[in-house]
Amino acid sequence: MQFPDIKTLGLVAMIISFLISGGLFRFAFGNRRFISIRLFAYGDLLLLAGLLLSSFKPVIPDVISLAGSNGLILLAFVFFISGTTSFLRILFPLQWLHWFLLALIAGALVYITMFDMPALPAIILINSFILGESVYGALLFIRDGRKGLSSQKNSMASGFTVIALYALLRIVMAILEQKTGRLIDPDLLFAVYFIVLIFFLINSGFSLIWIAGAVLEEDLDRRARLDPLTGALNRRAFLDELNREIARSKRQSLTFSLIMGDIDHFKEINDRNGHLAGDSVLMAFKALVEQNLRINDVLSRYGEEEFMILLPDTEKKNAVETAERIRKIVEINNHPFNGQDIRFTVSFGVTSFDMDAQNKDELLENTDIALYEAKAKGRNRVEFK
Repeated sequence: MQFPDIKTLGLVAMIISFLISGGLFRFAFGNRRFISIRLFAYGDLLLLAGLLLSSFKPVIPDVISLAGSNGLILLAFVFFISGTTSFLRILFPLQWLHWFLLALIAGALVYITMFDMPALPAIILINSFILGESVYGALLFIRDGRKGLSSQKNSMASGFTVIALYALLRIVMAILEQKTGRLIDPDLLFAVYFIVLIFFLINSGFSLIWIAGAVLEEDLDRRARLDPLTGALNRRAFLDELNREIARSKRQSLTFSLIMGDIDHFKEINDRNGHLAGDSVLMAFKALVEQNLRINDVLSRYGEEEFMILLPDTEKKNAVETAERIRKIVEINNHPFNGQDIRFTVSFGVTSFDMDAQNKDELLENTDIALYEAKAKGRNRVEFK
């Protein structure tokens, strides 16, 4: 039976290791947020070094070519797991155990090679370690609790799964062959080994970049929705949320309320204390409001000193109470800035989605009218329409 040329497959695996590691290094250092990807690149280089060392078997001692090459390959998988935990931003539990087992197995490989002991223990040790690391790596991606990116994470998990299946097959074959004799031609096993490695290298490299690219895209979308100073939703994002809430409330016959807050005499705060003080006041007000909202309420910086609050499933009476509570908290708050306390107040206008206002324009107009009345009646008060 004709098998794929092992030397060619080994050479292809080494070339791919080098190219993938180079690409990952370039991406990692070009995107500092994903600097952890360099650990995968180190793993690829260690894999390359292990394959390269094994190719010198005829000219260097077995203890170096066999024990050394397998030790480097096992070390590569520790780096893959370290990279996975760092990439997913989770703790690496019992990290010391991985290194301890690696050192133990490496020592055992040296001992087995030096004293020409049977290959079965070495095969079981090597593949058991790879099996454990690969299963752990696959589970880390499969069980990652963050929403989204399921296709990308499953793709990454599939690479670890293929490696784990090969390691399991190798263990089973070694045990069976010990009892019944050789079952599969060694050349075929090596060919499968190189094909599995090539698949893992290509799959992991592209999956990591795929995940990182999707995360960067999500970040860009999120930043496009946020006010850069306060971190609250910007006007455009808020209007999108408002349209969705209107559609939901119409569909389910629900009500919701809007609160518009405007910081009183904000221009005077800027003129008297400087624009940095004004920025500080805006951030302080946003923080005070957030502390008094529910998790599903929506806060937006709607204008320069105007903020809009969307309260789902909230009637006008409860919305007025919420606005009044926030108004009182702001009124008694002393905001420290550069060694001085800045006092400020806020006026609020409140309206609700009901028979009087059932579209976006009417809601915004009613909220604006209510806020204007609060300003006209002396500021630092809550009015509703």
